[in-house]
Amino acid sequence: MKKQNVKIAQLAMISFYLLGLVAFLIIGDLSTTMNKVFFGLFLVLVLRELFRYYVLYLRPKQNNGDQ
Repeated sequence: MKKQNVKIAQLAMISFYLLGLVAFLIIGDLSTTMNKVFFGLFLVLVLRELFRYYVLYLRPKQNNGDQ
């Protein structure tokens, strides 16, 4: 049950990150260098969380199916 709660929390966090990324693309001004740096860091954060979710939750399911 605890692992399921952590999975739900991580999915919620990823969805809020993606919403923030989309909002920054729509509203944000990417003409200045500092905003480009912030956008790049935010993008790296989102990709890291997606990779972490894949490694923790999706890959073990694929390995169990192979056995």
